[in-house]
Amino acid sequence: MRVIKRLFVLSCVFTLVSVVYVAPFCGPSSAYAGYEKIKINIKGMEDYGSTTKVKKALKRVKGVKKAYVDFRNERAIVTVKKGTDTGALLGAIKKAGYKAYLAQEIEKKKKKRDEGDAYDDTDVVDAIVGKDDPK
Repeated sequence: MRVIKRLFVLSCVFTLVSVVYVAPFCGPSSAYAGYEKIKINIKGMEDYGSTTKVKKALKRVKGVKKAYVDFRNERAIVTVKKGTDTGALLGAIKKAGYKAYLAQEIEKKKKKRDEGDAYDDTDVVDAIVGKDDPK
């Protein structure tokens, strides 16, 4: 019986210590507090050189903390300070020589098209998705 009481007391102490000393470090990293991730679709990248060029262009934009660029999937995931102008990100990519679109905007347009909205711009969505790619 004494062993069970000791184990109970030890487990209570361990729980208290972990809540007080360990729990504050288990949350999101403070290095990324105040930042958000923005997904961008990019057309025209053909090799790793394109990846480097786009990454450098994105890192020049004020508010960018980190940029991941993948030419095979034609996308970039950019970690930016909240409130950073997404137009500046798209402009930097376009200045580097590529077409860029916010992934969330494409999803909205696809959803509109699928719902049958007569006033959507399906030509833009088709060009982004790859249908009837005007070259």
